[in-house]
Amino acid sequence: MSRRDDDAHGVPRRHRHRRRGATWQREDAALGIPLTRLKTGAKAVVLSLSESSPHERNKLMALGVVPGVTVRLLQRFPTYVIAVGHTQLALDAETARAIRTQVE
Repeated sequence: MSRRDDDAHGVPRRHRHRRRGATWQREDAALGIPLTRLKTGAKAVVLSLSESSPHERNKLMALGVVPGVTVRLLQRFPTYVIAVGHTQLALDAETARAIRTQVE
C-alpha cells in the first residue's frame, strides 16, 4: 500500500468509517426513524409510537402526538422539545426515541 493511500495519521483510507449497508437503510425507512435522529428544525410525520408503555403512548396521544400528525423538532438539548400544532412538548430521550417519524 502506498503512502498516498494513508491519511495524515497513517490509517489506510479503506479502513475509515463505512456507511451502513443498503439493507439496514431500507429496514430503517420502513420502520421510520426515531425522533432523536432528526436535526433541530426538521419537520416530520409521526408513523408510530413504538417501544413505549401503554401509559406513555396514551399520554402522548392525548397531547396530540398521533400517527399522521406533523411535528417539528425545536430543541435537542438538554431535553427534546417538539411542536405539535400550536403546542410545545418537552420529552425525555427515551420517549423521543419511541416516536418513529418520516421526514417531510
